[in-house]
Amino acid sequence: MNTNNCKNTKRIPGRILLAVIAAAVLLWTLPATAGTKTIVTSWDMGVVYWLDYGEYTFPDGNMHIQGHSGISVHLSEDPGHTGLLYWLGNLQFDANGDGVFNLTWKFVACEFEYEGGEMLFSDNGMPLFNLLFGDDGMPLFTPTGSVWEGNSQSRYKGNTVTSHAVGHGVAGAADGLQVQVDSQALRSDPAVLQIITRLDPKAKK
Repeated sequence: MNTNNCKNTKRIPGRILLAVIAAAVLLWTLPATAGTKTIVTSWDMGVVYWLDYGEYTFPDGNMHIQGHSGISVHLSEDPGHTGLLYWLGNLQFDANGDGVFNLTWKFVACEFEYEGGEMLFSDNGMPLFNLLFGDDGMPLFTPTGSVWEGNSQSRYKGNTVTSHAVGHGVAGAADGLQVQVDSQALRSDPAVLQIITRLDPKAKK
């Protein structure tokens, strides 16, 4: 996750190819569970609100952060994966800044208010938007009733961040569904493209 300005729309072309490859790999590697799989994309646009910076310690020159928490915006052409991600995590980085970031999270699907009325997408699928912010610094949004919960792990190595998350729907249209989210990005990127594999175990293939 990052806090860079999300209005920067420059992308690395290879990222799109990586996303397509990742989606194909997921189709082959996920367990052969009965049900219907749906693959969509979303963008993690970064942190919009910090809840707690956490407790920092520096054992043996490393950096550990406990209780790091915030709220991030995720945008997708699929309304079930557009909304706010509330997360709480612990980081363990070495002296070079490499390490892992473990999270527990709750995702609340929302409809956002935008300048100009609706969210537009560029040719490479990245959202082009300007969120309206309220007096409390939060974007103006309306929950749709769908809620997901899960956990994730991000691995940092140099300028590369690789993340894997699993979760399940607990309310609304998401209730009873399973989800897996994968991404590979650069720390310097303003937004992170995510590949989402959603499984409805009860539906027939």
